[in-house]
Amino acid sequence: MDGLIIRANGKVSRKLMESASRLKVVGRHGVGVETIDLEAATEKGIWVVNTPDANDISVAEHFSVLR
Repeated sequence: MDGLIIRANGKVSRKLMESASRLKVVGRHGVGVETIDLEAATEKGIWVVNTPDANDISVAEHFSVLR
């Protein structure tokens, strides 16, 4: 695989990265990348990206309903 997308409970370890020899990018839907081994990704030249603003509208909608 060339790319991997994870959600809130996804984890990407060094072992997984070493198993995916063609891996170029790991994407995290949402805020934070704490479940991705950033040291291993850096060593292997794998980009790590996330979408911190992806849920802004949903959060605002839920907040307005609670008000």
